[in-house]
Amino acid sequence: MKKIIIITRREFLMMITRKAYIFSLVGIPILMLAFAIVVKYLKSHSEASRHQASVGVIDQAGVIDFNLAESALAQAGSEMSDEPSQSRRVAIRSYSQLVTGLRDLQEGNLSVLCAIETDFIRSGQVKLYTRNIWVGGTQQGLAEFRALMRASLLQRFLHEKRVDDKGAAATAQRALAPIKLSKITINNDGTTVAAESRWKKIRRYMAPYGLTLLLIITAAMSSSYMLKSTSEEKENRVIEIMLSAVRPEQLLWGKILGLGGAALLQGATYIVLIGITVLYYGGSLEFTLGGMVLSLVYCLIGYLLYAGLLAAIGVLGDNMDKSQLSHPLIVIMLLPMILEFMLLDEPNGALARALTYFPLTAPVTMIYRLPMAQVPALDVIISLGLLLVSVYLAVRCATKIFRTAALMYGKRVTMTEIARWLREA
Repeated sequence: MKKIIIITRREFLMMITRKAYIFSLVGIPILMLAFAIVVKYLKSHSEASRHQASVGVIDQAGVIDFNLAESALAQAGSEMSDEPSQSRRVAIRSYSQLVTGLRDLQEGNLSVLCAIETDFIRSGQVKLYTRNIWVGGTQQGLAEFRALMRASLLQRFLHEKRVDDKGAAATAQRALAPIKLSKITINNDGTTVAAESRWKKIRRYMAPYGLTLLLIITAAMSSSYMLKSTSEEKENRVIEIMLSAVRPEQLLWGKILGLGGAALLQGATYIVLIGITVLYYGGSLEFTLGGMVLSLVYCLIGYLLYAGLLAAIGVLGDNMDKSQLSHPLIVIMLLPMILEFMLLDEPNGALARALTYFPLTAPVTMIYRLPMAQVPALDVIISLGLLLVSVYLAVRCATKIFRTAALMYGKRVTMTEIARWLREA
């Protein structure tokens, strides 16, 4: 065990001190940040110069005074911009029927449609219809609608103050309280769905998706690092000295853990930056502690399985076309992502359970299933058992291939020879 730890530390330190690794760890996130800033700048200027936005309003409570629209828009524009000339151009349209407003929204004639409920003064409920899933931030034209609502309520308060103190008190309380928005999305076929419920499902999906990306990025990068490290050691004949001091399985485990740690650091950096970006733009994640812990267990065991197989393929990189083996394996790894919509619709269906029992697809499949449904305990036990057995067999076979292929120079390895090595192992 001590030798494995020494090799792990050596491989990790050698990899993270490479100039190329440092650039990929630090330089790529900086480039991503610069790109995001440029995109946001261009988007803001594009929105400023875009055609006039329109906000539809259905006033079932009779509280809006549309004669105040111009002054309310000017007030909202001055609040959003230091210079009045930079305020967004917004038009507010009054609708008497919901069907008409939804048709204009679906056809793109409206940015949003606000339907004020009949009991608005008491409840503060407003239905906000959009064409996109609500993902945080401020919808275009919503600030202007709030300004018009505030101005109308203040005018209503002044009028009721002279005739009805009780009604004036309720109006004043509503003017001070925030609007309660119920966000609804209109689909292309004209049907509507609660945007919050759809986004809630997406929030549950984002955490496993991030873990899946982390698993795949780590496995792919560690395989690349394994190929580069082994190729350099073979060229310098260093690997012969190392194999004379440690057993092949110790050297392989040290490389898997050390290079995997470097790949994990790089992949985690990218995922964390993506997560921060999502949270910054108003998104959020939703997961249970138990589900996240179990997902991390699958992520770790899945990495060991993929790393064992890709390590064997990586060490053959100089002796054969590694795409013959790596490409099919990567496709199998990505199969649950390809079928993700079927898994999300039926997380406990026959397809999901079949992919769970197959070791190569089990990690990603279970990471998808856990946040979406109550997975049977039997599925978890069987899949973990099969995965652990597969990890043992994969690393044992990889050790045999590693022991032989690492000392081969100038000879092209065939699939027949690989099969013979495995039979002898």
